[in-house]
Amino acid sequence: MKRNFTLLFLLAFVTVHAQEFALQGKITDNTQNPVSDAYVFNIRNAAKCFSTGNGLFELRVQPADTLIISHISFLRKMVTVYELLKNPVVILETDTLNIKPVKVTGTLQTAHDQAMKNINYKAFDPLPRIGDNFSETERTTELMKTEKRELRTEASSVKIASFSPSVVFGKLAEKRAKRRIAKEYNSTRKLPEDE
Repeated sequence: MKRNFTLLFLLAFVTVHAQEFALQGKITDNTQNPVSDAYVFNIRNAAKCFSTGNGLFELRVQPADTLIISHISFLRKMVTVYELLKNPVVILETDTLNIKPVKVTGTLQTAHDQAMKNINYKAFDPLPRIGDNFSETERTTELMKTEKRELRTEASSVKIASFSPSVVFGKLAEKRAKRRIAKEYNSTRKLPEDE
């Protein structure tokens, strides 16, 4: 009985394995030029390979498998093994993007010139302007308040761990007070003895 089971298992394995075969194909573009380094992927068993320099590939497949062929310069294409058996040449369409033209011009600027430009740049002018009704001191104070507010917001949003002894001692004092109150109303409390 054990021998029959082993033979049946081997026969089933051989028939399943016999359906798988090596498929060869060629990948080209619209002008019949071979596409090298195209990625060929079998969906069923996740087998994969790349096409060679002349566009050829070889992959183990079964008759009902589907292959995905992709390349960075071309649109992805799904092909069945049946289609490849009829015609082993896969033609990929080029993936073109219409990009607006970019005008590149160069001006030679030394590091010293760039540094001087950065130094002379004024983002905030503390001097009073005609229409704002602020003095130089008021404008500077307003700027400091804004910066301080931003720094506080930034600091409070990046809170990793906080420890404050006064907060901890305050919580301990609260717990102690609650326990004292709870002891007064305990049902197992001893009553004072009458004298």
